[in-house]
Amino acid sequence: MTSLYAPSRELAIPRSLPTIAPPVSRVRRWFRDPTWPLQAILLGFPVFWVLGLGEFGWPLMAPPMAYQLWRMRRPIKVPPYFGLWAALLLWVLAGGLLIGQHLPGTLIGSGGFTGWGLRVIDMLAATILMLYVGNLTEEELPKRKVLHWLGFLFGVTVLGGLLGVLIGNVSFASPFELLLPHGVRSNYYVKQLVHPGFAQVQDVLGHTSPRPKAPFAYTNSWGNNLSILLIWFVVGWWAYGSRRSKIFALAVGAVTAVPIIYSLNRGVWIGLGLCVVFVISKLAARGRFGLLAAAMALVAVGAIVFAFTPLNSIVTQRLQHGQSNSIRSSLDTQALQAAVKSPIVGWGTTRSALGSPTSIAVGKTPSCPTCGNAPIGSTGEIWAILIANGFVGAIFFVAFLVLVAFHYRADQTPEGVAARLILYLAPFYALFYAELPTALSLTFVSLGLLWRSNERAPKRLAGVRI
Repeated sequence: MTSLYAPSRELAIPRSLPTIAPPVSRVRRWFRDPTWPLQAILLGFPVFWVLGLGEFGWPLMAPPMAYQLWRMRRPIKVPPYFGLWAALLLWVLAGGLLIGQHLPGTLIGSGGFTGWGLRVIDMLAATILMLYVGNLTEEELPKRKVLHWLGFLFGVTVLGGLLGVLIGNVSFASPFELLLPHGVRSNYYVKQLVHPGFAQVQDVLGHTSPRPKAPFAYTNSWGNNLSILLIWFVVGWWAYGSRRSKIFALAVGAVTAVPIIYSLNRGVWIGLGLCVVFVISKLAARGRFGLLAAAMALVAVGAIVFAFTPLNSIVTQRLQHGQSNSIRSSLDTQALQAAVKSPIVGWGTTRSALGSPTSIAVGKTPSCPTCGNAPIGSTGEIWAILIANGFVGAIFFVAFLVLVAFHYRADQTPEGVAARLILYLAPFYALFYAELPTALSLTFVSLGLLWRSNERAPKRLAGVRI
């Protein structure tokens, strides 16, 4: 029996009480997430557009993406054939030494450092984006999350297109525009970038009509970006979707056809046709005859609906009115001639054409800022590269995209097929549209997802390290 007077055991009192960490605010937790820069630009793109910063959102998010890469403290990998893209970047940077050289047959004094500098910034930002997406793991940046973000931007683009059709004359001054000096914001091309509007009102069909562009600066940019986002929307809502989401996808696709037709973008019409052919060929090659029959049925239904609606007459009128053909042909020919005169290094940046396709006496005036003196290379990314960086630069650009897509030809997952389709389409769209900044950025997001998802594939499919 224990004595009542036995010495009691001493209680162990900790020298210091455990401290409770203060709760982390939702904002701090968001900024600690390495994916926040991509989330900010994809989900926040409408905000950038309203602020007048839509064309500058990707370069603004590039430094935070580069910082996240630095924070990882691990080797930065690059995709296959990255040397081709790095060579193009060096070509573009070296082109700054050629600014000031007069290209015979162009406007004297045109082609300054401003256009060259913006191009360098956009290309470097797209490069950082590609490395950022490709180096984040599936745990850090889940594929499904990216599909949701791209799907959101697709919805915004479709809504902007519908508003462009309905209220195309509406535009407004952005906060960034109001901060610019009057002489800068009154420039026609600057105003297109910083003055948000729902459509470009142009005389394409023999009368003025709105062509959707929101939330981008130009109608051509709207069509190019929509076609890329549409592919990812199909992956997220059809390939990985439930029966209900597939019905929703069909409804959205039907609605999307309206602004696509009213945009009068012939390049996009052809591009989407190539997408259908690509998908049908893949289904046939894999023996997916049930899906192939369903796809053919959808195409047939769409053709019947198109034939018996006013959309048919719009397409017919667009094909009959090719006023832009002479302008495009003239500028493309001049870009090709400039590359012939300097095939290796090009001329560093664009130059302004003398006059117009009809007369060298036609030029810009205060009352007609779009008359004559159009920038050579403004009719498509490939033409911009030809005049700025010669045939060598154009080869680097096309070869990088095509070779990466072909390198991962064994990837038959829905996202793999979608990414390769986007990479194959990029050189085609480059014949008609400027890729910088958004279209190339979305293309490089696709490239990053394709390259990253194949990192655990056999060694011949893996990226290389620097």
